[in-house]
Amino acid sequence: MTVDSYLELYTTLYGWALAGVVRDILVDTGLVFAPFVVILLGTWLKSHQSSAIDGGDAAWMVRAMEVQLFTTFAVIMLCFMPLMPLSAVNIQYTPVADAQNANPTTATPVSPDSSGYAAAFANPPASVDVPFWWFGVMSTSAGFNHAMRGGVAGASSNLAGVEALGMSLSIADPALRAESIRFVRECFEPARTLFNQQPVSAQAAAAIANYGDDDPDWMGSHAFLDDPTLYPSLRAAAPVAGFAVDVTGDDADLASNAALPQWSRPNCSKWWTDGNNGLKDRMVAGSDSGPLLDNIFGSLFLAVASDERTDAIARRVERVNVPLVPDNPGSSESSGFFQQAIGAYGVVGEGWKAWASAPMIMLFAQTAQPIILLAMYMFLPLVLLFDRFSFRSMFLGAIAIFSVKSWTAWWFIANWLYDHMLVAMYPTALNLMSAILQLQLDDAMKRVVVNTVLIAMYIGFPLIWSSMLGIVGLQVANGISAVAGRSLASGATAGGAGAALGASVGKGAARIGGRGAVGAGRLAARRLMRR
Repeated sequence: MTVDSYLELYTTLYGWALAGVVRDILVDTGLVFAPFVVILLGTWLKSHQSSAIDGGDAAWMVRAMEVQLFTTFAVIMLCFMPLMPLSAVNIQYTPVADAQNANPTTATPVSPDSSGYAAAFANPPASVDVPFWWFGVMSTSAGFNHAMRGGVAGASSNLAGVEALGMSLSIADPALRAESIRFVRECFEPARTLFNQQPVSAQAAAAIANYGDDDPDWMGSHAFLDDPTLYPSLRAAAPVAGFAVDVTGDDADLASNAALPQWSRPNCSKWWTDGNNGLKDRMVAGSDSGPLLDNIFGSLFLAVASDERTDAIARRVERVNVPLVPDNPGSSESSGFFQQAIGAYGVVGEGWKAWASAPMIMLFAQTAQPIILLAMYMFLPLVLLFDRFSFRSMFLGAIAIFSVKSWTAWWFIANWLYDHMLVAMYPTALNLMSAILQLQLDDAMKRVVVNTVLIAMYIGFPLIWSSMLGIVGLQVANGISAVAGRSLASGATAGGAGAALGASVGKGAARIGGRGAVGAGRLAARRLMRR
């Protein structure tokens, strides 16, 4: 049997194990026989309270008890007795292949891959027994989810999950974070000041034309790297670990010193782009999900050059770890910066809330679903008992389990629609990558729409689905009750008809017998008179 999450591997086993404990309690205490007593007493009382059937009390009671006892025994055999073994080896989960995991590994409770639940559930039940009906419902639900995912044209890249990775690009190493701040103070801010004070060079103009007007707004600006008067001419104010002293280059002013420092003071271009110790590559590699995100972008955006991908990730890492403040609050650039920030706040505030809350809502929903299923499995024996093992509880329980388990299919559809909406709003690979990393404020309205729609789909699809099934479930349950009611009514009608027939036959026999007795008396009198 397949399930739809790592957590469900364990909640399924523990849910049915707890259901077995509840079932044993009901059997050992004798409570399992309570519905039979209720059926017998209820039928007996109803038969004696009924005055509409003359002489049909016993026949109706027998017919009614036959129907109810047959129903009870059928439900007990299908839904209460554990007949189907479910072992920890046979239950398995295979994640959906997406951009983060193109070849997912199948996990079982005894081999849970890297889900993290192995330590929490160190000794899961080796095997549990599941009633036949519920085993079939779970298998049908799993097959339905698998068929829905397979029937959707075009695999999902799960861009929402990739966006969540983009939110976790913080740098854990304090030394690396401090060095990033140093680069901003010693390279970026001086270079930006010079850039604003002097005419734009041809090299900087070409870089801006190639990388966009916002290129000078971040610490890895290609305009600053290409302009020989900016990063190539500026250097670190103090030695930077990892860069060897070069008295013929960056450290030429130290050539006459008797003692040299351990590390060099590299120029800003070398500090940022060096193949071995470049700050850009170390920022990407030192962030929480930077290397994984770089691999994902490499598979998703083949048309985007490797340098552009790492630039985008490094820019996001900078925003997360190195907040920038304009160096001259009175400049026209600073005024534009604050004007843009203030204007964007009102436009995108709700969109950012939706963007920030979407991963938490998705994680909560995906975690709550298997726990809800555990509770349903655990409570099923009590629900059956309290409903007197009726077909109604049997079908309502099946609809409830199918409804909750199929949420996974609707979440897959939500992710699939979200991917296609993002591609439609950002047709080019570079724009889509920037949108995933939240690098542009100009797309605020699009983000408001798409983020709000994602949350609406994640919450709305299961809600609409479960509500519709709830309506259908009530109709099914009412139909089952109606069938049972018609069966009891047929029993009452049959009993009444039998009683009426018996009475009619009795009266006919009495009339015939009376007439025969009178005739025999008259014949005997005539014979006596003849004598």
